[in-house]
Amino acid sequence: MTIRNHPRRIDTNTRFNMPGEAITARPTGQLRLYFEGGDANTTPASLSAVEQIDNALWVAGDESTTIERLTSNDYANYKDHVSLDLTRSFDLPGKEQEEIDLEGIAWDKENERLWLVGSHSLRRKKPRPDDSDADAFKALSKISRQDNRYLLGYLDFTRSDRRGDARALAAHPPSGHALPFDKGDNALIKTLRTSKTYAPFLDLPSKDNGLDIEGMAVANDRVFLGLRGPVLRGWATILQITLDLRTNGELELRPTDRKDRDYVRHVLDLDGLGIRDLCAYGNDLLILAGPTMVLDGPMRVFRWRDALGHEQGNCVDGRQLEMLLDLPYGDRVDHPEGITLFEQNGAAPLLLVVYDSASGGQMREGEYFKADLFAYPQ
Repeated sequence: MTIRNHPRRIDTNTRFNMPGEAITARPTGQLRLYFEGGDANTTPASLSAVEQIDNALWVAGDESTTIERLTSNDYANYKDHVSLDLTRSFDLPGKEQEEIDLEGIAWDKENERLWLVGSHSLRRKKPRPDDSDADAFKALSKISRQDNRYLLGYLDFTRSDRRGDARALAAHPPSGHALPFDKGDNALIKTLRTSKTYAPFLDLPSKDNGLDIEGMAVANDRVFLGLRGPVLRGWATILQITLDLRTNGELELRPTDRKDRDYVRHVLDLDGLGIRDLCAYGNDLLILAGPTMVLDGPMRVFRWRDALGHEQGNCVDGRQLEMLLDLPYGDRVDHPEGITLFEQNGAAPLLLVVYDSASGGQMREGEYFKADLFAYPQ
């Protein structure tokens, strides 16, 4: 396979000035998200994932141990906020209130399962603006491992009413099933440690091009994990795994045809960007891509056609990829972090986008937060 072709760009007057020259897409509409409680302004300011299920939006922030549900009667205003404490559904190994760094959620409609994944990443300490030179260097030298970040599993709603009112759902949270945790580890990390390709990145912090899971999609019994890092000479990675439920309620990786690993890997030419989220669309995958490092840069949506039909690893180039949208982003604020299909009343689905580091333009403090809707080529 020739791997030098770039993703082909959809040539439409509404999104591109010249063939191959992108301009930023503009939202076609917005949703209002009304949060309540003590985290009403902190969690939605750092949203990392979103999923529409019937008349509800499920969203996750990357600095908590909760997942949030909002419901709507008009597909425009989302209220009746309930915050599910994941420590009641999973036996998390970290310290009390230690963040999960939840980065991906995906709905398995057939089995009534809401899949969740933490970043699985290490963290380098950030210097404070008023630090001395010595203190800044000291901070940058500290790398920490937070055990809760290794969550990979699902909430099982087959015996829990996800449509119930906020008080009832909070009182009776669904059961959770996950890969077993070790100290700063799980079965996925263990199998990646045997890889000559990925093992060198497991002990690097996420913002240093280390391992960082930020996207998730499910199809039948397969789970697709999109990596923000590492990006390998400009190529991003999607890991494809299958998880089976054991009799003790824990999950385990199903072996693949390859004896040396329990995952299938796909590498994609996304113009040097890492993966920030995934979304299944029929047999395709929509991919939100952005910079791996801490910087403002292109935020793009790609479509990988027939992605869910592959059983073997692929090098995916421009013949299978389309660059659909360039999304707007701000100066150190308003970074697109989560995408999902938004459907209402039988109309063509739109792309719903939520943001991390939300600015005043996305926040209406004391009232609501905004989420943007975009049209895109079908």
